[in-house]
Amino acid sequence: MKKSLRRLNQDYVDLYLVHWPNYQIPLKETMQALEHCVNEGYTRYIGVCNYSVNLIQEAQSYLKENYLIANQSEYSLVSKAPRVNLLPYLQETNRTLIAYSPLGRGILPRMNFKTLTEIAEKYRKTVPQVALNWVVSQENVVAIPKSSNPIHLLEFMDAIGWEMNLEDNIELTNSFI
Repeated sequence: MKKSLRRLNQDYVDLYLVHWPNYQIPLKETMQALEHCVNEGYTRYIGVCNYSVNLIQEAQSYLKENYLIANQSEYSLVSKAPRVNLLPYLQETNRTLIAYSPLGRGILPRMNFKTLTEIAEKYRKTVPQVALNWVVSQENVVAIPKSSNPIHLLEFMDAIGWEMNLEDNIELTNSFI
């Protein structure tokens, strides 16, 4: 961790995420190492990626002084599996879902989904803006859309600062079930 911080020219990172469960290493050992990183000041908070509710609970049980604050998971209008039990659990336990691929791995901007297109037109927004807004409008959810195109990055920023009415949000949600 020290070498990584030196390469980043940082004293610490705000959030250290374990990326994917590693069944080759005991979870207890991983959590103890992460807790050590917090105690040494290398990171302020710890989280996980792609963990189920059961795995989050098990991981948390190995932490003595710290709290897992986030789980990064694929989540979008077309990838809504986390809505079944993961997101409700994270909301109930005041943890954050960090949504990766919030544009459905690029499917949403490329395809002509009637309801999504109509709602975008109604709000004078683009399809990606509406899709991102749907994701981040949910309690305890943030999104990390990927783009190397600066124009797309600017477009993504206009996904926040406005909200759909409840009826449109429900219609959008139901149209992708």
